Amino acid sequence: MRRMPALLLLATLAACGGGNAVSAYNEGMNAFHEGRLERAREKFDEAVTENPDFSEACLQLSVVKMRLACREAKADHGAEAVRLWRESVADRRRSKALMDDGKFFVADPSAREKLKSDTARVLATLANFEKPSPKGEGIVDALKLMPEESPPSFR
Repeated sequence: MRRMPALLLLATLAACGGGNAVSAYNEGMNAFHEGRLERAREKFDEAVTENPDFSEACLQLSVVKMRLACREAKADHGAEAVRLWRESVADRRRSKALMDDGKFFVADPSAREKLKSDTARVLATLANFEKPSPKGEGIVDALKLMPEESPPSFR
């Protein structure tokens, strides 16, 4: 009987393409922890493409894009940094909307409310950066100050 919830989860994931999405997500997390950000981005993007409701993959895609934006800003590639920053914010907003709809696939149930509140807090902070400079000048300066090694959202 104890195996039933796991079987139901696997059946649900398979029905919505989640098996491949979860596999891509896990590969993305491994690449992320190894510092291979481009590979992580590819795998999280694959997971979101496979399952558009995969809030955690969307969130991790946002985290990776923010790190790549920091890297681009520090290399004085301002336009690319701003583009990645904006994509990161859009992905985080999408993830938050999915979380608000209860669409979680890998997050521990006891961590979901904290994940939602942390995501909302980060979005509120990020919104402040764009207000003073719609063209992104302040964004690039802020990205240059951000550490690239900040911890991932969750594992």
